[in-house]
Amino acid sequence: MEDLQSADVIIEAIVEAEDVKKKLFSEFDKIAKGSAILASNTSSISISRLASVTNRPQQVISRNSMTMLI
Repeated sequence: MEDLQSADVIIEAIVEAEDVKKKLFSEFDKIAKGSAILASNTSSISISRLASVTNRPQQVISRNSMTMLI
């Protein structure tokens, strides 16, 4: 996880379980630099709910090949 401290974008691709993803996003938020974008490949969990566990909800995005981002 320490290797992620300098990343501009962090994309998670773990099990589709909201509690597990929220825990990971909370950890990302603590270690990532302030300008980092946190992305999820979720196809069924609200990105707003994942973002709610961070101090940077405006920098949490969905990156799923089945989801069109506009």
